[in-house]
Amino acid sequence: MPASPASAASTEMVQRFVRLPNPDLVMYVAPHLSGTARHPVPGYSTVFPMYESIEYALPGEVSAP
Repeated sequence: MPASPASAASTEMVQRFVRLPNPDLVMYVAPHLSGTARHPVPGYSTVFPMYESIEYALPGEVSAP
């Protein structure tokens, strides 16, 4: 079954504009007391991306994976 025109266009865009890596950062929050109520909060780890938005390379800027 041949690919639809929309599927072919999507594949072409993925091949032309490569996503740049967006590493995950791990942050540890030490045990502390909350605001004015002074309730204990246990230590915990959280993960968030380094960059706020997804970035793409221009055609020819990086080699495709």
